[in-house]
Amino acid sequence: MIISTNPKFIFLHIPKTAGTSMEEALYDYHNYDYVDDPHIELTHYYDYMSKDEFNSFYKFTVIRNPFNLLYSTWNYYVTNSNVDIEFNEWMKWRYDGSISDMEHRAEDYRDGSFRLLFFINRYPQTFWTVNRHGEFIIDRFLCFENIDKDTKELSDKLGLEEILLPKTNVNRPNDNRYIEYYNEESIEIVKKVFKIDLELFGYSEFQDEPVGGLWGENARGKKLSDFGFVIPEGVTLNVGPLPYGNHDIINRYFDNQNKEEVIKSESIYRTHRRLETLNLGLENIKSHISFLNTELEERHDLTNEEISEIMRKVLDLTERELVYSRKIIELNKKLEDF
Repeated sequence: MIISTNPKFIFLHIPKTAGTSMEEALYDYHNYDYVDDPHIELTHYYDYMSKDEFNSFYKFTVIRNPFNLLYSTWNYYVTNSNVDIEFNEWMKWRYDGSISDMEHRAEDYRDGSFRLLFFINRYPQTFWTVNRHGEFIIDRFLCFENIDKDTKELSDKLGLEEILLPKTNVNRPNDNRYIEYYNEESIEIVKKVFKIDLELFGYSEFQDEPVGGLWGENARGKKLSDFGFVIPEGVTLNVGPLPYGNHDIINRYFDNQNKEEVIKSESIYRTHRRLETLNLGLENIKSHISFLNTELEERHDLTNEEISEIMRKVLDLTERELVYSRKIIELNKKLEDF
């Protein structure tokens, strides 16, 4: 979660939707008087702030194809929790089992990453963006599959610096589509559990990119019932904080610590992290340029159209390389000035 008071915006981080990269790119705008826990629900701010204050912030998030989201979630958290469980078995366990069923498979089932393996991204992304009455409390949806285009539009709207999003926490094992790892039972689980995401955002198992959907500001000021998802009278959604309420999640408490020193230390840490990410992104760009140049040199069966497309990609990547290099120089200078 990133909350900025100049300009006023809140970025809602849904796990495995480029949220880590987005937070790193936006962290210079974060107001340190607010907690920056990555996965605070938007309803925490909605419940804490007055309506006028909450509405004064421009709120946005990134949504991803649920089929890709779940495979990426499995791949990342299985690696971190050292649990030997195949993808489709994991799917069945999460939606037709209990957390204790797999404790014997975990290196340490008491570790928090094991619990995350069962709970994280278990329910639709849409529920992160509505209040208990099914009213959308988000202003803008960004599409994971079109993230560069959507972040460009966002930065133009808010007057932000260019948002650079190198791939971090990427777990795609090869060039296959994620759906190829699904069996029929797992496909049906996603179609049932994530029905609301699939329909609202135009996703399906047949392609990664959406067709249509509530992108941009198309859900602003609306509610689920406007799109055919009616909450029965007398029923409220169980979204947001636990019944005992929020605990120190909106205001950051510095106690006896020197606020300026805490902010400086955190800024240095975040800058180092950002540099690592950008350097990794720069290496990936250079590697991609090298691969494309090799294609041009060694493949003699390319059509004129294919050659033109490869050259266009090389030009785009070369421009991107310059942008990344310039940003890395700026951040190194920033570290020198601390």
